[in-house]
Amino acid sequence: MKFFKLILDVITLCLVSTLILIFTWRETDELLPGSSNIIHISTWDHTFNKKDIFNEIEKISKQENISIYKSITTPEPSKMRYLYLFNENTASIQKMKGYQSINYETLLSKDVRGDYYIVGNTFNPNNLKQQLHEKGLEAEIYHINKPKLFISIINDKDLLFPIISLLFIYILYFFHNTINTFKAHSIKQIHGYRLPKIILENTSKALIYYCSLLFITILISLLFFKQFDIFYSSIAFLIRTFIGVLICFGIIFLIYISSFILVINNNIPQAIKGKKPYTLIRTVTIICKIFILFILSYLLIKNFNTYDSIKRIKETEAFWSNLNDYYIIELAPFKYTELEERDISKKFHALVKETEEKHASILIRNNNLYQPSLKNYSPDNGNVIFVNKHFLSLYKGLLQKYLAHVNTKNNITLLLPPSTRTNTNDIKNDFKDWIKFQQDVLNQQDTLKIIQVKHNFEIYTFDTKSHLKNSFSKNPIVVLLDTNNLGDSFYFSSITQGSYLFKNYQVTVDYLKKYKLSDVVSGVTNYKEIILNNYKELNTKFVVVSISIILSIITLVLTIIFDTQQYFKNNLKLLMIRKIYGFNLIRNNINFLLCSNCLVIVIGLFSWWTLKHNLVITLFTIFLFIQITIQIIYYEIRKD
Repeated sequence: MKFFKLILDVITLCLVSTLILIFTWRETDELLPGSSNIIHISTWDHTFNKKDIFNEIEKISKQENISIYKSITTPEPSKMRYLYLFNENTASIQKMKGYQSINYETLLSKDVRGDYYIVGNTFNPNNLKQQLHEKGLEAEIYHINKPKLFISIINDKDLLFPIISLLFIYILYFFHNTINTFKAHSIKQIHGYRLPKIILENTSKALIYYCSLLFITILISLLFFKQFDIFYSSIAFLIRTFIGVLICFGIIFLIYISSFILVINNNIPQAIKGKKPYTLIRTVTIICKIFILFILSYLLIKNFNTYDSIKRIKETEAFWSNLNDYYIIELAPFKYTELEERDISKKFHALVKETEEKHASILIRNNNLYQPSLKNYSPDNGNVIFVNKHFLSLYKGLLQKYLAHVNTKNNITLLLPPSTRTNTNDIKNDFKDWIKFQQDVLNQQDTLKIIQVKHNFEIYTFDTKSHLKNSFSKNPIVVLLDTNNLGDSFYFSSITQGSYLFKNYQVTVDYLKKYKLSDVVSGVTNYKEIILNNYKELNTKFVVVSISIILSIITLVLTIIFDTQQYFKNNLKLLMIRKIYGFNLIRNNINFLLCSNCLVIVIGLFSWWTLKHNLVITLFTIFLFIQITIQIIYYEIRKD
């Protein structure tokens, strides 16, 4: 059991140190170390110019004696983060590893909107917001709650369930250990030992053991920290690791203490005779079993879905693997005035026209965000795909057969699947109204051409944003467009949805600069890289959840063994008498078998009702088989 406890402690400390490492990495990647508040400026009404606004922010930072850092976004990917510091008397960017300062002239070329990090807690948030509001800015101040961020990381990385499984294993271990030494504790109580003295026995050995684990954990964590080259203070990371490990040890100690509730109100004479609190220990075991059965079924279904997503990416590799040099433009989350939005839409439309003509930009827009039904053919939210000529050369097959020779100048072509034969006129009228709305102020009359397809077909949507990514659209209406058919807003919204693929990174960045759109863009991301990153994330999630499943299975087996063991020990005399009178296995243990296995069935029904997945029935059939097998094996071992 000591070796088992050592393995358990090592696994727990590995999990804790991994969590702290991930938390520190994410903090440095998304936040500014030392900052506890973020100002997010989303709207600027242009009443005041940039100089006035930046001077006001400088003034505020000096009045409040705080440092305010403006985070600068650039389309180019870089490990370096660019900042401008207001109130240089309080801090210096030069001393911050992984960050680079920009000068005031560069700042003036950037948008006022964005994120500003505050270092210092002496400011008045309401006054700060009011001062910014007076300059025509709409701002929100967010407090960075580190514990909440830590919990969100546990949830995002699917590390909650390994933690729960480990807690249950610790509970079972300590309760099992206490029940096995129950008689010894009772004898010590006869000799005048009080409960605190029994609990704190062998404290010196425990301190040496846990201090050794603490030292080894901190040393290994530091080596990994240096290996990952995280831009964070080594001393601060060590302090954070030290505190995290101490909290972990504190929780283990609390579970250890809680196991001694078995000794409270102990009937010493009965205990010396071998009487133990079996009812209490079995109650604890059954509660653990209930939770772990539900958790295990949830994890298995979750991993099944993750595996399905991984499989889908591999099956569609022939479609996305060829897009090595295609990029998606990602826009910054700013609010614009109506005039600004029209101007930005117009610029993006011009960018789309030029890149389509000269660099074969691809349009592949879908309505997956609305999760359309197969028979919904509304152009706004139905089973419809919008493409351009360049998509046809990429996708080939059926689309090229029907649409390759279509003239798109002043023509919008609809490719209709077989299921639309009965309502072609309704679809045509819907699209005419939609086109008229999308053309907005355009004074043009485009011809709507209909092509009816006789056979069913499906199209890979190249979707990276919605819940239906890496999927096929079955029998959609395909709309063939060029850059002159619709108004600015359609092409701008297509870019915001990631529906335009631009060829060549440097060319795309140059066009953003040419049309003065760099400030409204948060990044230019390779399409294939998005898919591969998603693939890596899914694989990581699959591995983490698989580890959780293994720990949960171990916990489940332990609870079944522990429950069966306590039942036989508690009813040993009665079972022996029944056996003498010829009771067989089932008749001798009918109540235990019915209660324990009906409990699994009840939890299975509850899991099926809450998780709403047909796999639950199969899983709980397997769980039931495992439990009955363990019970029979234990009975046979006891019989021998």
